Amino acid sequence: MEPGEASPSPPPSTEQGVWPPPPVNQPVPEVLQLVPDFRKQNVLLLILLYVGTLGIYTIFWLRRQILTVNAIAGQKVIPPAAVWVAVGLYAMTFGYGIVEGMMTLSSDSKLLIRLVYNVGMWIIFFMVRDGLNRAMGLREGDRGYVGKAGTFFFSLFYMQHKINVYLKNQQGL
Repeated sequence: MEPGEASPSPPPSTEQGVWPPPPVNQPVPEVLQLVPDFRKQNVLLLILLYVGTLGIYTIFWLRRQILTVNAIAGQKVIPPAAVWVAVGLYAMTFGYGIVEGMMTLSSDSKLLIRLVYNVGMWIIFFMVRDGLNRAMGLREGDRGYVGKAGTFFFSLFYMQHKINVYLKNQQGL
């Protein structure tokens, strides 16, 4: 600070020592919104992101849906730790691929690693599926309901399609 300059004033605060909310007439930038919402996403783009990132995009997609479902519910319907479990499962299979390249693993251990990964991810996907149905207020038989078979076979691609259908129906109301 130069001599003679006034020191900057402290940021405005409330009695609790936190920043006041932004003025009502100014929109809050998207990156600062605290409550996530469902977003329409092109399923073909989702497939490209999945393939292009070797499946890592799945973790980002799951995290967004878990945050959205929990924000809508106002409670932790899906434990946020589910994302870390997905990261661990992905890391396990990635590590398995590296180890397999360096040494020969028995077919039993290969099967076990793939089984643990698939079952773990299906559990997470079904938790997200149940949360999506609850957050969207859908029951079995409703248009847009996220079904079991689609979730089992097509996971995030199917669920994103159902989110897109839900958003389209909401706009049509």
